Amino acid sequence: MNMAKSLSNNTKRQRFRNWRKSRPFWGAALALLSGLIILYVPLQLIEIAALPGTTLFIGFFLGGMVLLGGIMTYIMPQFSVFFGPFVMVSAILSIMGAMGGLVIGTLLGIIGGSMIMAMECAHMFSTV
Repeated sequence: MNMAKSLSNNTKRQRFRNWRKSRPFWGAALALLSGLIILYVPLQLIEIAALPGTTLFIGFFLGGMVLLGGIMTYIMPQFSVFFGPFVMVSAILSIMGAMGGLVIGTLLGIIGGSMIMAMECAHMFSTV
C-alpha cells in the first residue's frame, strides 16, 4: 500500500513538473504577484480617494491587466510573446494610477514580463 501511494505521488509530481516546464511558470508567477501588489495600493486608498476625477480606477484597471496577463500566460503559453510585453507595459503604466504598487509591483512586473517573453524566445531558437 505504501509503495502504491508513493508511485501515485511520484506520478503527480512528475505531471506537475512536466506541466511547469511546458510554460513560463516563474515569469507568470511573478506577474501574478506583481498584479496583486499593484492592486493593493488602490484598494487601501478607496475609502479616502474615491472621488470623481481621481486616478484610482486606473490603478484597479492596470493591476487587473497585469493579473490577467499572468493568468492567461498559464492558460495559453503559446501566446507568451504577446503576454510578456503586455505585462511589462501594464506594470510600467501602473505608476500613474497605483504608484506602481509602491514600485515593487512595477519591478516584479517588468522582471516577470521579461521572463515570460524569454521563455518563448528560448523555445523559438531551440527548434531551429
